[in-house]
Amino acid sequence: MAEQLDPRHTAVVVIDMQRGAFEGDSERSRLLRGSGIAERLAELVRVARVRGAMIVYVLNSRREDGADQVSLPVQAGPTTSGRPVERSPGWELVESLRPEPSDHRVIKRRRNAFYGTDLDLQLRARGITTVIVGGQRTTIGVESTVRDANDHDYAVVVVRDGCGGVPDDEQAWAMERIFPGIARVVTCGEAAALLE
Repeated sequence: MAEQLDPRHTAVVVIDMQRGAFEGDSERSRLLRGSGIAERLAELVRVARVRGAMIVYVLNSRREDGADQVSLPVQAGPTTSGRPVERSPGWELVESLRPEPSDHRVIKRRRNAFYGTDLDLQLRARGITTVIVGGQRTTIGVESTVRDANDHDYAVVVVRDGCGGVPDDEQAWAMERIFPGIARVVTCGEAAALLE
């Protein structure tokens, strides 16, 4: 479990850490603001960048007219896009995450960061074999991306204290029951240490 990671072949993939998710009075917003994940991810990104790892920010997005979205019947009721409008203030990354010109941005229009994007192409072009994944929501964007990364034959590391936006029982289920079968689960600090 403590196998070191080669930063030259590792990417930190930060999912949906956008202002709009942290603003407002929804349960998710309250959970995110109180979680500290943005600050822990920012420190992991800082260390990873210094060590030479690829940094990828995945941005949950939709067109202003919504033409790239659909409403599907699901148990919780018809889905509507809570995705922020591309280039709007709520679409921007949270303040603590400060992208640099060398960082990559991936615009996604569905839950999974691989689906309909060039993420896999960008990772493979740079020789990336391992992805460290964090962000929000643990059981939606993070989980679907982690599952697909595993299916794409990437070694996956999930940062348990760098994921959130869901109630404690959902977070525990994902970290204790789902992710251990498809990834290594560590803290942000442990992931940073693996890159030394």
